[in-house]
Amino acid sequence: MPDYSGKRKAAEHRSPSPGPSQPRMTRSRSVGTSVSFTQLDFQTNSDTAASAFFGNAARTAQVAEKKARELEEQFQAIKTKLNDVKRAQGGQDRRVREAAEMLEEERREWAEERREWAEQVRRLREEGEEKEILIKQAADTLAAQAARLRRNP
Repeated sequence: MPDYSGKRKAAEHRSPSPGPSQPRMTRSRSVGTSVSFTQLDFQTNSDTAASAFFGNAARTAQVAEKKARELEEQFQAIKTKLNDVKRAQGGQDRRVREAAEMLEEERREWAEERREWAEQVRRLREEGEEKEILIKQAADTLAAQAARLRRNP
């Protein structure tokens, strides 16, 4: 009785098994090569199967080694760039430090000049006060002499 459910049986999905003239192919996932089972002669020669297995393992190891070398090269390139950036940063840090030292030296010089000017202003004020006292004494003396001269002409 035919099946009208629309479902196909599993046997209908499969392609027919290849004959002796058409070897079945298998694909190695890790390496990407196709190997014929009849080429490997799995049924009669276990050494060939082991040889193919170890051949695939060797190719996989070669691919892994190549990838490791590429990653090592990338790592070295990144490491070199990092060292360049550190050197540049160190140079910038040194220039900033030198500029800060120069500014600090200028600040010290300006502070010293301000102290010198403050000292000079203080001395000039003291001299001015002394002269004012002398001028006042001279004015008082002259005023006293003028008063005596007016009384005793």
